[in-house]
Amino acid sequence: MYFYHPGSNAVSTQVGFNLFALGHRQNYQEKVYEEIKYVLGDTERDITTDDVKKLKYLYQCVCETGRITPNVVVIGRKIHIELNLCGYTIPAGTDCYISPFSIMRDPKHYDNPEEYDPEHFAPDKVKNRDPFAFVPFSAGIRNCIGSKFATLELVVSLAYILRRYRVISMLPEIQNRPIPEFSLKPSRGFPVRLERRL
Repeated sequence: MYFYHPGSNAVSTQVGFNLFALGHRQNYQEKVYEEIKYVLGDTERDITTDDVKKLKYLYQCVCETGRITPNVVVIGRKIHIELNLCGYTIPAGTDCYISPFSIMRDPKHYDNPEEYDPEHFAPDKVKNRDPFAFVPFSAGIRNCIGSKFATLELVVSLAYILRRYRVISMLPEIQNRPIPEFSLKPSRGFPVRLERRL
């Protein structure tokens, strides 16, 4: 149960954040839809792992949504050895708290970090970026054990939804700010309308 609950809650929340974000950005949503049609064709067949590897732009959108609205509000670590960091000495035994939200909105790593832009995760941008600048699942040896599975679930779930429906967000983003609880949550849910694609 321990693995199931955090994983299912995190994925369902991220599905909502993704749909809400794309519902406000029809141009990105249309690009995702065209990619899904190209990869899957007009069939209703199941999505395979080979298909997931080809859904590169959808993956970029998943990463961008995770950057803008990460589930993890704070990462806690205990410093086991004295550490010198940016001219400061951190004694051994200190509890340290890191904000993924701040890291992933740092203009040193992302152009226009406050803007939702899947191009932040274009291959040429990612290859030159510090790997610790993207930490929606934490990072290093203590990162989330289910991060790869959660990402797979997100891509597959979103592909199933977006190949059948156009998503339209029903509330301005400014009126639905994320709030930090145990994990990040929308203040007013994910009010979207689904329109069946023909």
